[in-house]
Amino acid sequence: MKKTVIVLGTWSSGSGAVSDYLSSRKDFINPFGTNEFKIISDPMGLHHLFINLYKTKSLLYPTFAFENFEKYIHKLEKYIVYSSPGVKKKLYNYKLLEHTKYFLNKIIKISYFGYPHYKDVTIDLDKRISLKLKRKFLSKNFAEQKILSIVSPVAKADFIKYSKQYIQNVLKSSCKSSLNNKNIVLNNGADILDPITSSQYYKNPKIICVLRDPRDIFCGMKIRQANSTPWYDVKIFIKWYKYHFGNKKFRGVLKNNRILVIKFEDFILNFDKENKRICKFLNINKNISFKKNNKLFNIEFSRSNIYKSKKFLSKNELKLIKKNLRKYLQW
Repeated sequence: MKKTVIVLGTWSSGSGAVSDYLSSRKDFINPFGTNEFKIISDPMGLHHLFINLYKTKSLLYPTFAFENFEKYIHKLEKYIVYSSPGVKKKLYNYKLLEHTKYFLNKIIKISYFGYPHYKDVTIDLDKRISLKLKRKFLSKNFAEQKILSIVSPVAKADFIKYSKQYIQNVLKSSCKSSLNNKNIVLNNGADILDPITSSQYYKNPKIICVLRDPRDIFCGMKIRQANSTPWYDVKIFIKWYKYHFGNKKFRGVLKNNRILVIKFEDFILNFDKENKRICKFLNINKNISFKKNNKLFNIEFSRSNIYKSKKFLSKNELKLIKKNLRKYLQW
């Protein structure tokens, strides 16, 4: 594998179009097709695990994070997506659990069994009664019942090293063909608000952040009724957008030379020019060679998504976004 390209964006940002373009090239592989790679950026995911292990100071935060990460991966391994209309399949194969078990064993420095207060408070009543009955009548203390493995992690540098191996193994086992001399592209494989730190788990990461006119972002959210977004109220959307993407910290992050910022509108309307920027940043051939039977990337279809908000948003919604988010408009 040459490099890993992580394409990031907000919901309805158009990052999928950039990811689809790279996925369609012969020199790229996308193990997950049009689906996003969320193991790192999801709550309970790998970056959340890292933060709770090394960014917070607590005796039990690591244990809680370990427990949640394991639960998340076991659910993720069963996660079903549509590979094509009407065709369902698992997004990950069975090796995900195998890779995760190996990874977690490598990043544990100390481990012992216990039953901390937060576990006693949150455990189901039937389970709590069962544990206490075993303790009383079978003389099995809580440690002997192996309720919870309380852990302390390895050094941060070792965690990063083993994380890179882990992610590499997950990507390899998810690919149908060899990664030799190929680049990997992943849509939303890191956190848009923390792109540098959340991409530290990849080997040779290259980051592309896709920005889009907030009117079309809100329109896309509203059309899809996107579950994680304030699609139903334009005033809340404006506050949400300003809070996350209109602050100095986020705008400062985008100036990092390890990030290429692409405006969706420029990518679609001035594709040749933007493609040259992308190819230079990634150090790949600007002469495009698409895979046979390419069905992912269609520039004409993407162009039909430009200015959708003019058609689908109300005059009041358009007016409010234009007034309050003027600095972020793309057209």
